[in-house]
Amino acid sequence: METGQRDQGLKAQLDVEKTYNQIVAKREAKLSRDALLERQATQLTKYFIRARQRELKDTVEKQAEQSRKHYERNLQKTKDAGEAAAAVAQMVQEEKIIISAHMAEKGRERMAQELRVKSERQEREKWQQARILYERFQAEERSKALTRPSGEDLTPLD
Repeated sequence: METGQRDQGLKAQLDVEKTYNQIVAKREAKLSRDALLERQATQLTKYFIRARQRELKDTVEKQAEQSRKHYERNLQKTKDAGEAAAAVAQMVQEEKIIISAHMAEKGRERMAQELRVKSERQEREKWQQARILYERFQAEERSKALTRPSGEDLTPLD
């Protein structure tokens, strides 16, 4: 029986070793599955991190593009406003020139009118003086005619 016990002991020892090997194989399989799951989780995490980085990069690029367009639009508005201001300044300058020319023309017209009025007044005064002199001369002629002897020939002096 000793061999039977030995066989049984050996068989028990083989069973223990077999059981131990099975437990180790199960643990290795579990560790292998866990490692696979961990790798997959790491890959998914990396994938999502890269996807998020791409999204952030796209967002930053879009914001940069919008900012650039906004800057260019504002720059164009500023340039247009500057050109408009320059155009307004040019128009104001031209209006000043036109107004100055108009005022100068009106001044010349007023001076010409004053000269015309003065000339007319002088002409009128000249004719008034001429009439006064004529009437005085006529009065002297009449008074001479009255003081002359009656037989003399009177000729009108028109």
